[in-house]
Amino acid sequence: MNTDLSLEQAPPISVPFQFFVTAPLFGIVASIILLAYGPAIFTSRWNLETLAVTHLLTLGFMGLVMCGAILQMLPVLSGITVPYVKPVGTLIHILLVTGIIALSIGFLASSPVLMNTAIGLLGGGFGIFIVVILMAMLRNKMTTQTLSAMRLALISLLFTVILGISLLGSFIWPDININLALLTELHIAWGTLGWVSLLLIGVAFQVVPMFQMTNEYPRWMTRFLPSVLFGGLVVWTIIKLSGIGNPWHIAAFIMLICISGYVSFAIITLWLQQSRKRKLRDTTLLFWRFAMLSALAAAALWADHNLMPGLINPEIYPFTLGIVLLAGFAVSVMNGMLYKIMPFLIWFHLQHHQLSLGLGRKYAIPNMKQIIPDQNARYQLYLHIIGILTLVLASLFPTSWLVYPAGVMLMTSFSMLSFNQLRAVRLYRDYKRRLQAASEATSQTD
Repeated sequence: MNTDLSLEQAPPISVPFQFFVTAPLFGIVASIILLAYGPAIFTSRWNLETLAVTHLLTLGFMGLVMCGAILQMLPVLSGITVPYVKPVGTLIHILLVTGIIALSIGFLASSPVLMNTAIGLLGGGFGIFIVVILMAMLRNKMTTQTLSAMRLALISLLFTVILGISLLGSFIWPDININLALLTELHIAWGTLGWVSLLLIGVAFQVVPMFQMTNEYPRWMTRFLPSVLFGGLVVWTIIKLSGIGNPWHIAAFIMLICISGYVSFAIITLWLQQSRKRKLRDTTLLFWRFAMLSALAAAALWADHNLMPGLINPEIYPFTLGIVLLAGFAVSVMNGMLYKIMPFLIWFHLQHHQLSLGLGRKYAIPNMKQIIPDQNARYQLYLHIIGILTLVLASLFPTSWLVYPAGVMLMTSFSMLSFNQLRAVRLYRDYKRRLQAASEATSQTD
């Protein structure tokens, strides 16, 4: 393991786990809505049910996983603890979960009241999260490439939230005069290419070499890539908002540079995985490989639509790109992360608990493969990949019946992830009780 990690600064295990365990439930709900509305999901990107499914995945699954990961990783990477991390983490979790529920029901019921409630809850949850994490980072004089990428990702999240609230306001108050298409494009870009991608790139710099036993990422990539991508998004946004002359070609060129950066990250990640000395394949590695291939496919779709339009129907393009980028890339990476981070945290906390009870290393603690067996995760991986590919086909043929098997497979996949997580949590609690009983027995004997 990386000796630079401050594992003793890790927050209580309940802090990240409340986010991790809740996240798949929103994936299950998104799949159910997909089944309920069927091909109607693909009739328009502005359909309220389509927006509900999208935000259940982006806020519900991806957002919760990323917030939990930052609350866990920041103290470990920097050695700086988040103040009052347990109550603050619980408050953020409650605000986000209730806000996501209010937003989803508000979309499905076309309820301005629930949408307005969601603005307050989500704005409060993300606002507290951003302020708390940035304050903790400002107190930390140590800087790593992962921490730098996290900072840029948090700033991107702030932009994403502000744009999202503005867009949601247009549903509540239709008389507001805003450029809905432009703000939506900016919201999507800052959410996917900023908040999600920058955070995953920064986390990859740490967890890919650590958990997948690869070489380190090239120094030029860890040092410059996040800043270049963030700067490119800023310049692209300014050009888009300027409206001076004909900025389309300049904006497309800037975005092409950004896309090239993401492509280079995906290719180098695949190369590092392929060239690693330990050739044993585990499920996490396969999740990451599918994610990187999805990122390359998303780049190809963008190039086809923007540089040589005509091969893909423009009305189909947003759905296909969204599925490949969000579900294929982001959700896949997060699945892979959960299957490493959760077992590692359980192993670490059980070891720490055993030592704190004065038991030394007397009792065997289950290893990471025993906490979540690789075979269980592998079954979920297969369902996930088949479900994503089927959903891509359903988007290409939006009037077909393919959306139904895709929904069933994705619902089953998220359910299996949830089952594997809950099984790991039960194992943790069971071993913790055993260690406590052993400690009490030892005390009575003494």
